[in-house]
Amino acid sequence: MRSIASSVVRPREVERLDRHFQSVLHTLSSDAPALRPSARRARARHLSTLDDYRRAKRFPRNLHVRGRVPVFVDELGARCAMAHLIESTGHRDLVEHVHAARNLARIPDLIDIPGLVEWLEANGLSLDDASRIQPSYQCYPPSECVCGNPPDGIVEAEYSAPTPGGDATFTVTAVYGSTPGFAVGDVTTYTSRRSSPYFERDLLLIRSGSVQEAIEVTSDDVVWPPCDPTIVSNPGLLPKEVFIDASLASDCEGKLKAYSPAWVDDAACAGGGQGSQGGYDSSGGGGGGYVRTTPTSRDGCSTSPATVEPHGVAILLFAAGMTFVAGRRLARRRR
Repeated sequence: MRSIASSVVRPREVERLDRHFQSVLHTLSSDAPALRPSARRARARHLSTLDDYRRAKRFPRNLHVRGRVPVFVDELGARCAMAHLIESTGHRDLVEHVHAARNLARIPDLIDIPGLVEWLEANGLSLDDASRIQPSYQCYPPSECVCGNPPDGIVEAEYSAPTPGGDATFTVTAVYGSTPGFAVGDVTTYTSRRSSPYFERDLLLIRSGSVQEAIEVTSDDVVWPPCDPTIVSNPGLLPKEVFIDASLASDCEGKLKAYSPAWVDDAACAGGGQGSQGGYDSSGGGGGGYVRTTPTSRDGCSTSPATVEPHGVAILLFAAGMTFVAGRRLARRRR
């Protein structure tokens, strides 16, 4: 049984942030500021909490601003390091205040937020310490869906039969790149992370010798790339050959650009900032979806939404189409 350990993180960004936090932890651990015993203990706890945060790798994403900017809380609720530390002490109200008022501001620009300076003093952290801890986050073009976590190899496999527990059995029909342990004609059974793994063919993405992702191939030989759902303006489906060629190429972005410039267009990063509520519609009317917000100010701080454009429509249409296709194929098998 092969288990798919899927992840939606962007490794290049995660590696950069991991190095940032390791450097910060080294610096802050080496410092010995004169503190009250309670503040010294709190500082030590926060350094330990920061290391746990680094290891968990649940970092916020910048979806709307070209370049790198701080993001206190992102659209899916992921906290930046400082927001995480503050909330770990029970001060969620302070986190929500910053999120609503100045979500993209740097720490020195937040000193007038009621309670922030007092929190820093009580917890053994200086304004300079907090500024060191706070990183910035990169906005990516849609090519990151394909190029952000490239596989070592790809296995194309044809559906054979379902197995109990939502698993699927496939026969390997082609291999591309480095696929140790897989050969044409092999039969493999694995646990799919998808709710409906029973399409006729899958592309299995191999990283470090194991299956990390399964992608359905439609009857028209097209695939929906394994996008992090927070990447905005996904241009949509890709021909299977283009996806495989780009995924395994040293110039992945160049391959996608040759197919369609839309895949490397970072226009979605030009919005200038997030809305006051972080750009996520959690109202419940319609289930809550991803939205892009265009701010009324251009400084990245104290912004409020001026326009809202739904970005979940393409995903919903694709899901509906895939459900229809799956239904037809299951019906054919019953006949």
